[in-house]
Amino acid sequence: MQLEATVLDGSGAPLAGRPTAWTTSDTAIALVSSTGLVTTVGAGRVTITASSDGKAGTSVLDVRAGGAIGAEGGVLLMLGGRAVLIVPRDAVTQSTTLLLAPSTAGASASRLVPGTAFELAPEGLTFAWTPTLNLKYDAARIPAGVPASSLRLHLLVDGVWTQMRGGGVDTTTRLVYAPITRTGVYAVVGIAVDRVTLTGGLVGGALVVGQSARLGAATFDALGTSLVGRAVTWQSSDPSVATVGADGTVTAVGAGSVTVTATSEGRSAATTLAILPRPTPDWREAVEWTTYQGNARRTGFVPVTADPAAFRELWVSTPFGALALSPVTTAAGQVFVSTGAYSGTSVKWTGAVDARTGVVQWSRDFGAIHGANPPAYADGTVYLSTSGLNFLWALDAATGAERFRSPYRNQRSAYFAPAIVGGVVYVGGGEFDGVYAFGAADGVERWFRSTLQIDRWTPAVDEGVVYLYPSASPPKVSALNAATGQVLFEIRDPGYDGPFPGLNLAPALGGSNDLLVTNNGRLLSFDLQRRVIGWTQSGEYTGTVAVGGGAVYAVNGTQVDVRRQSDGSLIGSWTPPEGQVRAPVLVTRNLLFASTAAATYAVDLATRRHVWSYPGGGALALNANGVLFIAQANGRLAAITLR
Repeated sequence: MQLEATVLDGSGAPLAGRPTAWTTSDTAIALVSSTGLVTTVGAGRVTITASSDGKAGTSVLDVRAGGAIGAEGGVLLMLGGRAVLIVPRDAVTQSTTLLLAPSTAGASASRLVPGTAFELAPEGLTFAWTPTLNLKYDAARIPAGVPASSLRLHLLVDGVWTQMRGGGVDTTTRLVYAPITRTGVYAVVGIAVDRVTLTGGLVGGALVVGQSARLGAATFDALGTSLVGRAVTWQSSDPSVATVGADGTVTAVGAGSVTVTATSEGRSAATTLAILPRPTPDWREAVEWTTYQGNARRTGFVPVTADPAAFRELWVSTPFGALALSPVTTAAGQVFVSTGAYSGTSVKWTGAVDARTGVVQWSRDFGAIHGANPPAYADGTVYLSTSGLNFLWALDAATGAERFRSPYRNQRSAYFAPAIVGGVVYVGGGEFDGVYAFGAADGVERWFRSTLQIDRWTPAVDEGVVYLYPSASPPKVSALNAATGQVLFEIRDPGYDGPFPGLNLAPALGGSNDLLVTNNGRLLSFDLQRRVIGWTQSGEYTGTVAVGGGAVYAVNGTQVDVRRQSDGSLIGSWTPPEGQVRAPVLVTRNLLFASTAAATYAVDLATRRHVWSYPGGGALALNANGVLFIAQANGRLAAITLR
């Protein structure tokens, strides 16, 4: 570009022949010759000055990098490689000159990397297909406290730096990139924390005095993307009730209520916790968990009082690798478990694990049969049925040696663990389903009663009576003589007429002449004395209930409902912080234990607030020594001592 200078006298008349000197304010942007010829070498704003006899005149030039792009697309390398624009085919409909120049707009932003703000022109151009803009940054110029990993491409919109979606940063090459939709002012800006979320099983829960648990804090940007490595500070509203450490560990000091707050870059999240008096543990009536839901009545109730401050993990074992596990049973310092999958493609196992160490004591390979159902225990023997290889098995609990195998009919149905009462094994089976009675010592079939064809169930047994539900369509409770299999009485349930496959429950005997079940979203109590339905509650009830202490514990959608056993009225409910509770639950005198797919919780029955959590969910069992077992779908068996 050729510039010209005219020298004027005081009246404004030109003065010919006066010498003129030319200078540039930035040789990295433009050079100027002695005759005023300007040559651009970079992009930016530059001032060219002409001087004569101590007087000067200036011209300010905005020098832009760029080039022409047609409908075929292409790559523009600009500003000596500090900016690269990759333009796809048909992003523009005709040849367009795209220009890029440094910008000072938005320069006051505290997280802006200096020297990275550029204006892409022409103004107002929208691309039909999104180009990708790459901008380099100088690591030495990143503002203090801004992690390089947080740098992203931003567009200045109404004076506010707005993060571009779909972008990222390469901290090795110091390059920030993102797809763009239009021209405008772009820059490299560190992402700020926009939202803080508290994580962990303690959120919204409780602790007992002397107990500690850790809260977590997750930070997110304005797009909802997780931000890793951001500094978080913690604060307790009342250190006399609970303290909180720098890592989010909360320690309960005194009974009361406390709010714990996490703050990152001016954003905060808080949770209010109840601090409860520490309970006095009582394990005098602890019993073994010998079958599905602990006992032949299927109550899921253990008459003990546990102290959450004493809970700790003992061990985690994978007895059969990554194969899913069935609900376990316990006895004599052992845990008995089978694989929980049902198909003809994987090997099915059962075995015994040392309850103190998690070491596998013995295992039995049934081959690639349809399924190995969950085991039960009685008098030194483990009992389980298999499908695809249709036998009831009796195995020595100490060694796994076979004591007997009794053939039975099974049309590839799955069953929960049998009940062993009075020397008889009561187990689901039959070509179209039903219940068998076998001698526990000799394996001889005593009787069989056909029922409705259903899957994943088992009978309840008490005081010489075997209870089935549903045993027909329309559904009904059938009470059978335990010695003969003859029907003693039936109670019809007119509220649902099927289908019933995959029922996934057992009837639970409440001990007050009542039998409790769920079906089609309903929770029902059958009055066994009057032989009628005692009460019904509607909702989203599923699975086997737990019953004890005058209350019924039933999974209702995402929550657990606690209802009075006498009339079904609601006492209260509990909802986990994350996920959905999976039936069945386990209950002690003071705690409810419930699992989601990802976690197990202990819930204080008095306040219905969770006081403990563990990062793993599954089928639950509690042995006589106070060890809680969690059999998980990923093959992990976790042991948590509660004493």
